Amino acid sequence: HSLIGVGNKFPAPIRLRKYPAFAYLGVVSFDRGLGAMVRAIALLKPRYPDVRLHLIGRCHFDWAELDAVPEFSLVRDNLIFHRHRPHAEALPLVAQCRAGLALLQPVGDYPGSYPTKLFEYMALGLPVVVSDFLLYRAVVEPAGCGFCVNPTDEYAIANALTRILDQPADGKRMGEAGKRALPNRYTWAVESEKLINLYQKIVL
Repeated sequence: HSLIGVGNKFPAPIRLRKYPAFAYLGVVSFDRGLGAMVRAIALLKPRYPDVRLHLIGRCHFDWAELDAVPEFSLVRDNLIFHRHRPHAEALPLVAQCRAGLALLQPVGDYPGSYPTKLFEYMALGLPVVVSDFLLYRAVVEPAGCGFCVNPTDEYAIANALTRILDQPADGKRMGEAGKRALPNRYTWAVESEKLINLYQKIVL
């Protein structure tokens, strides 16, 4: 589903406190980057003690496994688990954060399929920090809308997040670049043309 052009239909947004905050939208699980995000936030905390990570989605993990992550005890209060929210509630919350995260791990079909959240973040004008899969890089790098990092490397993730916090003007520029890229490259009208061309090649 497209989010382009529907921003004015959202209800009044939930107001976040003035903490430096990041957002993850979608199913929350270790294979979708939970452990890496926890470790990255732990690296940020000495410099940004009030940093927050808002995790908005169904939790598909064993809480005992999360407790076993050594860094979790350090950042327990920095992680906000919202559970599932309808998009009309979740997206205004995400829009108030500094960046959107999509750090899926290199397992299963993740490297070969687009995460919807990537385009949702772009539609909201947020810079993105995503896994450095070829498919994701093909979206993010031409648009100049964020960072592609090793999703298993918490230091690389933390460095990208730090750059966004330290250089807010650059973060705003990347967010605006992503938002501009969507209507030109990632609407159904554009993608359907590619699909039709593919079908024509197969048939012919």
